[in-house]
Amino acid sequence: MKLKYHLANKLFSSALSNIMPGYLRKILLKNQKIRFIPTKLNSLPQNNYPISPNIDDQINVINKFSETQKEVTYKTYPKLVNLLEKIYSKDEKFNFLDFGGEEIDQYLILKKKFKNINYFVINKKEFNEIFDKLLEKYNYKNLFFLKNLNEILNNEYDFINFGSVLQYIDDYDFILEKILIKSKKYILISGIHLFKNDLLKDKYVVKQMNLWPKKPYLYFFNFNHFTKKFMKNNFKINFENKNESDVINYENFELEKINNTRYTDILFKNKN
Repeated sequence: MKLKYHLANKLFSSALSNIMPGYLRKILLKNQKIRFIPTKLNSLPQNNYPISPNIDDQINVINKFSETQKEVTYKTYPKLVNLLEKIYSKDEKFNFLDFGGEEIDQYLILKKKFKNINYFVINKKEFNEIFDKLLEKYNYKNLFFLKNLNEILNNEYDFINFGSVLQYIDDYDFILEKILIKSKKYILISGIHLFKNDLLKDKYVVKQMNLWPKKPYLYFFNFNHFTKKFMKNNFKINFENKNESDVINYENFELEKINNTRYTDILFKNKN
């Protein structure tokens, strides 16, 4: 491993990182092109990704969308509309589940393109409360906010979207087991970190450093282990591509032998 990466991992894993001036931390991370650092954890901490969504932010998104008729916020898979247009006609009715959806403009653009879409979204309680208020204020059609996993299981879905979310969920395996049986055709997982090495364990816990003061933990997944669950449930890989929404450096993971990790988009298709 290059010495600079070894020292950087040591520094940002230490208590010194917590008292380091923010501007200095930002400079060091940018200069070393480091986004994530290794940890010795085996699972994600509780309350791993605290959030504080604001309804005014969502209203601003709605207003900007009304002006431009285009998506406003960052998406880990910006080609989602193009992908769906290859699968569904503009008048076709289908159920779309956005697992971990955070931005209302995702619904707005899909509803514009596919007038008969049924759009289901689930997120943490804080987001659900805001979405409920938006639904009451704007009276959106065919938009359904799900409160928990049991509510997800009340429906079947033609297309399920996981936009850079599974790696932040400790019980992702349990969630996938439940959702796979409710997926009729497609599951898109975008912005996920996958490495290919059958000699290593199924996942590693890493710490994310570019969201300071938030320091969420997440999983890097072993590709073969991760995809095996889908194969057992009669899915095949329709495509597996490098995610183009961001450029991530994994060189500081050479010691863990997962420096070949790739920021990945993967589409699964049910064979039935």
